[in-house]
Amino acid sequence: MVEYCHAMGNSLGGLSDYWDTIERYHSLQGGFIWDWQDQGLDRTPAMEMPTNGGIVDVFFRYPQVSLGGDMGELPGIEDDGDFCANGICDAYGTPYACMEEVKAVYGGKVNVDLNVNLNDKVNDMKKKAGATITIKKSDDGMVQMAGKDFEVEIDVERGEVARYVWRGQEMVRNMHLNLWRPPTQNDRADRNGARAWEGLEKLKINMLSVDIKDITNDTTRYATSEVVMDYLMTNEAGESMPVREVVEVADDGAMQISVRLQGEGVFPTFARVGLQGKLPNEFVDVTWLGYDAERYPDRRTAGKYGLWYYYNWRNATEYHAVPQEEGNREAVRLFIVNPQKQKAMQFTIDNSTLLNFSIHEYEDSVVAAYDRWWKMPAPDDKYSIINLDSRIAGLGTATCGPGVREKYRLSGDSTYTFRFTLTPLDWRSIAADTMPNCAQFGNNELIDVPMPSTDKTINIKSVKASKGPSKQYGNAFPEVLYDGKRAVAGDYSEGWAGWNGMDTLTLNINTSIRRASRITIGSCHAPDDWVLTPEKVELWMPQNNKWVEFSHSMVRDERHGRQRVVYTILPRTKRQRILFGDKTIYPGKNIKIRIIHSATLPDWHNYKGKKAWLMIDEIKVN
Repeated sequence: MVEYCHAMGNSLGGLSDYWDTIERYHSLQGGFIWDWQDQGLDRTPAMEMPTNGGIVDVFFRYPQVSLGGDMGELPGIEDDGDFCANGICDAYGTPYACMEEVKAVYGGKVNVDLNVNLNDKVNDMKKKAGATITIKKSDDGMVQMAGKDFEVEIDVERGEVARYVWRGQEMVRNMHLNLWRPPTQNDRADRNGARAWEGLEKLKINMLSVDIKDITNDTTRYATSEVVMDYLMTNEAGESMPVREVVEVADDGAMQISVRLQGEGVFPTFARVGLQGKLPNEFVDVTWLGYDAERYPDRRTAGKYGLWYYYNWRNATEYHAVPQEEGNREAVRLFIVNPQKQKAMQFTIDNSTLLNFSIHEYEDSVVAAYDRWWKMPAPDDKYSIINLDSRIAGLGTATCGPGVREKYRLSGDSTYTFRFTLTPLDWRSIAADTMPNCAQFGNNELIDVPMPSTDKTINIKSVKASKGPSKQYGNAFPEVLYDGKRAVAGDYSEGWAGWNGMDTLTLNINTSIRRASRITIGSCHAPDDWVLTPEKVELWMPQNNKWVEFSHSMVRDERHGRQRVVYTILPRTKRQRILFGDKTIYPGKNIKIRIIHSATLPDWHNYKGKKAWLMIDEIKVN
């Protein structure tokens, strides 16, 4: 073996699996991890020091490192961008968490007993006699549940706990279901990573039903009120995943959030499955029972299990030169955040599973938008981001090696259920052996009841093209265009039909429906692969005798990257009638689509004038 593991960014997932194989086959020898240290230059001597108070602390906390291209360009010399930041220690020589993994794996793996439990017993806490919770629903979509010491606001339009206040202290806000993470450098290269997750960060909530219940008289339940929300999480192509979310509140202010997510194959994989919210910045101390340092499902051999404490959670997170997902704590039974006052908050999960958590200063969208920490704006001075995950995807080493193995991925075709309990605590008076936990609420049976699946009916009977696709990408044509499987940008081995050097392509689609109210068609934009998204997609409207243009999702980077672009149209027109007013007319069973595309690569491309590829995937007619 030569270079067999690549430590670029938050990486080295699967090292333990490699060594399982190496120890099984004694003929395997050699093997190098690329590489020892990030190659970066310290920027601090040349940078103007921030002067606005606490921002100085932020300045020193994040890597002020220049990588390839950051110091300017030299004529005729190309740089490697961030491909020089691939060490098991940073540019200053400080070890990353993955170095501990290397040490643990090379020194011989040790099985960790995860049956350690801080508190096996369930508190004998009952409903207080006469205790009541006031429930109100306002016209703006807010449900308010208030007791003696607390107030919970639920935004039923957004499907989230908008605000949670206990004894005057805001504990958390905007707690919602989250399936995405800011991609690691490996995620961006992994066919089952960032490209498979595209659109998870901008799902829309379509609320189906809201059921508000006062269950004070139900003596079998610890909670005294609950809100049940059934909704769809819908992507830009109109594909939906059913979700049931149950928020239960007890008269002491404890709250349990239970979730059922039915993936139904809308996305190939998920990055994480859990809750994300905003934590007031005064919550700084953190205590948890679980693995000690940053761990992930495929990089956990070095994990030491126990009770850990940091006086400031910011000191518990490491940062790579390129902003990305990092800082996850795994196999956690409970963790507590404390604002250095008497009020604190404990998070626990269903006793049958273990949780993951992480806290960050920046929102995920901000982390994903920047390629260097020193380019980023100052973080929010009021709130940080907290993640509570029942599951999280592995890391892999896809930048130069294999991606995340199947057993460490989160299938987009699976159903996930979880429940977290948030318990307010008086930090000064509570003993460790009496901490409330998830078992008090018990399992809410509603999340075990399947929701109706979304309509997966394929309404297309056949597709005919004015010219057949390239033999290289046409073996499964035309069925590949309506098989219900979403293709991944940059991975052309399956799911795509491709045309080379095509300027105009016409598709004739025969459907089984009389009225088409929504039509979508997927394409790919990957200039580095010589693949360009269409310049225009149009639908023929015979009633008006004209072509009508589709709208499309945003192209993030016209000249680089790999992205799936979805074209959508809601086809309808009005025909004026003498009697009974206008009549709305939809396309019928036979639909014609025209795709206008650049036959050659544009002038800005390094290979300008060469034939460009047009790649098309899933067509849907509803």
